[in-house]
Amino acid sequence: MQPEEIYRYVVCSTAHLTELDGELLHWLSHQRCEWGDAEWIHFTGTGYLIRLSAFSYPLLVLKRRGLSRSARRVISVLMTRFGVSLVHFDCCGEVLSGFEIHDW
Repeated sequence: MQPEEIYRYVVCSTAHLTELDGELLHWLSHQRCEWGDAEWIHFTGTGYLIRLSAFSYPLLVLKRRGLSRSARRVISVLMTRFGVSLVHFDCCGEVLSGFEIHDW
């Protein structure tokens, strides 16, 4: 038998991303090189799915890629308080209270 991997996930609004975050995630999710960022950042058609378990320190990797501080804060809180390992920023997702909202 194969061991099962169980992931906690959250679907939240893309309003927590800046316009530059959206452009960055779109670019990263469309890389076609082997071992590129498209391996852990996926375009879903209505947003972006980020598989945080792909790296030991995903927030540091996202910072180095250029993701905004406000978006990283959302991810950080979700990871530390709720043990989330998948975040789906979706245009139809819920707006989370207590976080910055960007109108783009």
